[in-house]
Amino acid sequence: MKRNLFLFSLLVISLFFTYVFEELGHVQKEKKEDEASRILDFKVLGKLKSFKTANAELVAGNGHFETVNPSYPVDVAKMDALFEILSKIKVRRILLPEESQKLKEEDFFPHKNLWFHFILEKGEVEVLLGKKLEIDSTFYIRMKRSDQPQAVWAIAYDDSPVEGIYSQEEDRTNLAKYQRLTSLLLLKSDFFWDGHPLKGRFDVNKIVLTNTRNRPFEVNLLQKKTSPSILNGLVFSEEGAKEFLEGIFSLRAKKIFLDPGKQKLDGSLAKMVIGQNSNKELVLELFKRFGNQTGYFLKSSAEPSVFEMGQEASRFFYANVQDFWQRTLIEFFTPSFSLQSGNQKFNLKRSEDGRFFSDKEMKVNEITLTQLYNLLSRPADRLEELEKEENPSSTSLVLHFASQTIYFYAQEAELIAYIPTLKVKFHYFAGEMPISLKLMDYFR
Repeated sequence: MKRNLFLFSLLVISLFFTYVFEELGHVQKEKKEDEASRILDFKVLGKLKSFKTANAELVAGNGHFETVNPSYPVDVAKMDALFEILSKIKVRRILLPEESQKLKEEDFFPHKNLWFHFILEKGEVEVLLGKKLEIDSTFYIRMKRSDQPQAVWAIAYDDSPVEGIYSQEEDRTNLAKYQRLTSLLLLKSDFFWDGHPLKGRFDVNKIVLTNTRNRPFEVNLLQKKTSPSILNGLVFSEEGAKEFLEGIFSLRAKKIFLDPGKQKLDGSLAKMVIGQNSNKELVLELFKRFGNQTGYFLKSSAEPSVFEMGQEASRFFYANVQDFWQRTLIEFFTPSFSLQSGNQKFNLKRSEDGRFFSDKEMKVNEITLTQLYNLLSRPADRLEELEKEENPSSTSLVLHFASQTIYFYAQEAELIAYIPTLKVKFHYFAGEMPISLKLMDYFR
């Protein structure tokens, strides 16, 4: 019995290792075949020195890539997206010399401008894109590598994903990937230009903003202070500052005018001074006219170019100092609180799992109470500081926390949350009231 158990265990172990090694061997084989079929493998060929097509040329230098004639920094995200697609071109079959010699090149490669050329640390790869086969999604390429004595013809395919929904038959013969390739190879240099007015990333310690819509302000990011000062009882919003910085660094132009020439910028809308930890300052100024064009045009002190921006850029240049203040009421929230209207008052509790309970024999309305709680987490659209304390309306819905009492009431198209001790009103623009102002709507 023991002998049989031992032999059975030995058989299981043997089968296990056989399976593992066969699977690993199969995976390794597939990986090698995949690498061998690629026309471009950066892992093998090393770092890129230059890339060229009929209409564009990108070269490495000074720690970044630039276009050639004219010279301008390249948007790395756009360049990487292109290279990711080109690196997924794989060879299905290489034609033998005796096969390609029988064929007329002009019949299979009618467009001499559909080519790309990579120069890398350990070699060069040049590819001419040919006609697509009608039977499937493959196409002809003529490929010349620096480690090969001559160019070869091959039937290749694009193994990269493509957006859209296709049937199995459409996917087998679709033109989408091939047309995408031809479009990419015809792109001009300006497509690759880095349209970010703020190039790269750097530490910011100060922002000074003046615009035609709001009062001027300054933000000291190191001390977490603003001028005008933060209202009494409120704090600096690190989340607001982070969102603002991420926003201005991600701004991208619709178009770049590298040489503005005699065209003038006119109609200044806003000016932003960005202080850096290196004691340098970068100035961005937004205009509404450039020559005879109207829109949003941005000038940076870092370069002579003019950036044509989309409307989304204006929200950062029309920012308000309050965008850097904590404008939510959640900071005053305590798990034990009470709701009041007139002489009626009910004590409530919120558990850690988000449920609400009343200390009286009344069932709470979880939906309306959750809406009220969510409003506390929502930033107010604007804050208003009062010179003196006002008498709250007797019809207000009153929310009592341990440290503060908040009065909610409607005023025209706004919901107002008023804290008398701070003499501050939180304004919420509301086409439809986000919460009920009737006390009994919070109970069932």
